[in-house]
Amino acid sequence: MYALGRMGARARYAIVVAACALVALLGGPRSARALTFEQFTSLNMGGDDAPCWSQDGGYVYYSSRVDGFPHIWRKAADAPMNTSGTRLTTGFAPDELAVGISHDGNWAVMVIYDSLSSHHLWRCPSAGGAPLTKMTFGPFEYLDPEWSVGGKVAFCTTRGGAGYQIWTLSPNGTFPANELTAVTGPGFNDFHPSFSPDGNRIVFSSNRGGGQQLFVSTWNGSAWGAPAQLTNGSGDKSNPCWSPNGLHIAYQLSTSGHGADTAVWIIESDGSNARLATSGGAYDARPCWSPDGNSLAFVSDRSGANYIWLMQDVATPAASESWGRIKDRYRR
Repeated sequence: MYALGRMGARARYAIVVAACALVALLGGPRSARALTFEQFTSLNMGGDDAPCWSQDGGYVYYSSRVDGFPHIWRKAADAPMNTSGTRLTTGFAPDELAVGISHDGNWAVMVIYDSLSSHHLWRCPSAGGAPLTKMTFGPFEYLDPEWSVGGKVAFCTTRGGAGYQIWTLSPNGTFPANELTAVTGPGFNDFHPSFSPDGNRIVFSSNRGGGQQLFVSTWNGSAWGAPAQLTNGSGDKSNPCWSPNGLHIAYQLSTSGHGADTAVWIIESDGSNARLATSGGAYDARPCWSPDGNSLAFVSDRSGANYIWLMQDVATPAASESWGRIKDRYRR
């Protein structure tokens, strides 16, 4: 500062102009501290997937092969990287692939590959243990559970006909789920539903628009409306997650082709202002917002294998400039 003060007015002006140009090039001033990245898991040479936060922000749930088969684990958000946390089940299923946590914080719904060679939804206490109860039955697939603030669970399934559709259900204690409601119809592959904070909209990925893009269905008071396309452009968009303030959606974008690079991007909830959030790994995927909107948990291979990472200090103001409009026209 002393050296700057001794400069002439013309020199100081040139430095200020250069700094402003650099800020503009990078997409404008940040409204929060710079993004930081923290590795959250590190055991068993990777195999970690599908992170999900507890509703109080104190825990991160995820699928891990730390004990051989993929199982759901619960780990304190401030726990050391080289610890595994606590497994929710004991000696039951060979494959537990994804998890969603109820908004009252009491229950976890899991995707379990069962002895009938189908993926079904099961429920247990969010801290693990009994009762572990099966929620869905039949010769259908059930994947990607997401709990709404109103208590319903969204998921994708083959129960409605050709391809995968988005449905919702109401948990029913230790009995099978009831009030199963179709959100989308057959004929396409619809995956990865995520509720808006008020529970009245669901964003999901689908091939119904050509390629894999994001779509939104809205509850009209008696039924779910026709899906509206939210994104377009090149690359496959999937695994969307609605931010807690309702203003943003994080998702993964993969370039086409085998062994594609994948990164986490963020858009406004109306589909505008797409911007890059990660660039440190060949595979950055499955983003999930923390309840306060300040962090994103995601899967990354940036340390050599698939582990869970936390992106800290994520700014989500109404007109965010945090990452700039990086390749917006090309990627959105």
